[in-house]
Amino acid sequence: MNHNFNYRLSRQHIYFLSRNVKIGVYCIVLSVLLFSNVEAKRDNPLIYKISSDIGFLSYDNNVYRSPDTTYTDYFSKSTGPVSIDPTIQAGFFLPLKTSAKFKLRPKLARNIVLDGGIDYHGKMFSKASLHNANEHRIYSILSIHKLSKLVGKYGGLFQFSSIKQSYVDRDSGQDKTSGVDDISDKYTYKKFGGLLDHKFKTGKITSSNSIGILKRDYIDTVVVSEYDNIESYFKSENKYNISKENRIGFDYQFSNLQYSDKHARRLSGILSSNNPLLRYTYHKLKANWQIDISENISYSSEFINSYRFDEYVSYNSYKLFEFGSNISIKRNKLLLKLEGSFQYRFYQNAYAFDNPIAGKMTYSDVQFSSILTYQVSRIMKLYTKVNFSSTFTSDTRYEYDKELISAGFKLDLKNRLSN
Repeated sequence: MNHNFNYRLSRQHIYFLSRNVKIGVYCIVLSVLLFSNVEAKRDNPLIYKISSDIGFLSYDNNVYRSPDTTYTDYFSKSTGPVSIDPTIQAGFFLPLKTSAKFKLRPKLARNIVLDGGIDYHGKMFSKASLHNANEHRIYSILSIHKLSKLVGKYGGLFQFSSIKQSYVDRDSGQDKTSGVDDISDKYTYKKFGGLLDHKFKTGKITSSNSIGILKRDYIDTVVVSEYDNIESYFKSENKYNISKENRIGFDYQFSNLQYSDKHARRLSGILSSNNPLLRYTYHKLKANWQIDISENISYSSEFINSYRFDEYVSYNSYKLFEFGSNISIKRNKLLLKLEGSFQYRFYQNAYAFDNPIAGKMTYSDVQFSSILTYQVSRIMKLYTKVNFSSTFTSDTRYEYDKELISAGFKLDLKNRLSN
């Protein structure tokens, strides 16, 4: 699968890059002005961290995750198979991540810990024709926990998120429509919820357990079903320290996802408002291993076995197997991280294009990334990133290759005093 990278800088690209550099400089100046007068005292009960991650040269070679070959679309049972010729579109973009986090232990209640934070993740393309691929995500949390030598750490957390992303035709990059109605806001939603958790450590074992509920509220596009849903879950994370350098972990998560407007499919793949509302149950098992090979080299790997059960007639049920690993190599001020993963889903009943004519649904993907960082100073580092992903599926609407290249800098400001 060929991808042609054209890095010839037009006047528009030069303007875009210079604008990104200016934004980065403004962020640094603002951060310094805000926190230069904060004096970190030994008895300061507040711990804070402010960070900004700005990519001033970033390129996406397949913005809409389009297939790179002509394929036959079997989705419409009324019109029959249709030949589709996708258009792959590429462009420069600005990735921006900014976060502010704090931890507070009041002097009059040192066994109480307040945590909070807000994160912004943005992705903005330079070409006007690609602006519907822009993304804006805001995440915020607020938690309160009590520390106890007898029972460990326990408490609760509230979270709120706002996700702005467009629903587009992956073959053309155009906003999605239903007839003459614009439904491009279908994937934009707000998420809020809370959890109760408990963490304790005994000997070489650390265990964390939580139970929670999340509500996702999608924009109502009126003419098509909403994706609104409620998720309830239980999660258990357990770690065993074999030695200081060698650690293993075993995690389990159960979750139930109930949609309020989206209906399930029959075993034939037919979607009808007469079918019950869609409901999924997930069981996820994860085993991981971490080892510090030397002072400058560490390695970790994980294996995931997950099962999704479609509560109606199991049309969309699948088993998932995933293996991933990463290695970190540090030398002086340089840090290299290499990560890779492979995922395979076994669908029991689903069809490609939800049409029996297209045959059974198959799905797998491969991902690889490398990150090289250079620590310029205590608060600033430069980085370059390369990400590659490739998806293989019998539903060829979703088969694609994607490569991302990014370079930028990250700024961290924090008081490092523990309390």
